[in-house]
Amino acid sequence: IGAAAAGDELRVCIYEFEDEEIRAAFLAAVGRGVTVRIVYHARPDDAQAGVNATNLAPLGAAGAELTARTAVEKISHNKFIVHLVHGAGAGASTVAKRVWTGSTNFTRAGLYLQTNLGLVWESDAVAAGFAAYWEILRGNPAKAVAKPPIQALVTQVRGTLPHGPQVYFSPVAGKELLDTAIDLVSHAGELVVISSPFRLDVKVRNAIDGNDTDPVQDGLANATS
Repeated sequence: IGAAAAGDELRVCIYEFEDEEIRAAFLAAVGRGVTVRIVYHARPDDAQAGVNATNLAPLGAAGAELTARTAVEKISHNKFIVHLVHGAGAGASTVAKRVWTGSTNFTRAGLYLQTNLGLVWESDAVAAGFAAYWEILRGNPAKAVAKPPIQALVTQVRGTLPHGPQVYFSPVAGKELLDTAIDLVSHAGELVVISSPFRLDVKVRNAIDGNDTDPVQDGLANATS
């Protein structure tokens, strides 16, 4: 957030928006001329929707663009920020340069009490994929409507990446994400490191136990949040 300069853009998608320091950082960004656009969880029958709306109201009043994501079956669990940098010269467009994402909500529990993680990807291709994903979510589509364009986007982004990193956007196709995690731990040669804020799927635990190389296992799990 702090790296965004006047003329830049921050595209945000968040499930729980409660932390005052993060809100202050976004307010400061708006104040220095950054375009801040936030898509947030707002399912009508969920109390978190009201909490989010209250905490985001000062940002809306300051000029940030707020989009309530209401057409969700359960929760809009996305957590990411895309930093788009303004190009040089008059009339230049913004270009996605980096993305922050992970399992961390903008809450005290998420940031300080749970075993969450946050990653910054300094990759134009990954950031552009997240920026396009944000545009889809901004339209507030229902799951059935969102799934085809999101899967098409995943295919497109993966084709631009070097061998190694992969991208998954929700809703994923079937059990693809779980199957990928199982494949990783099943073929680990030396070490498996896992951070689990809540619990591990039994299939992942079974894959670790079934790894014939018997890798060192190191895990963090919440005792309380």
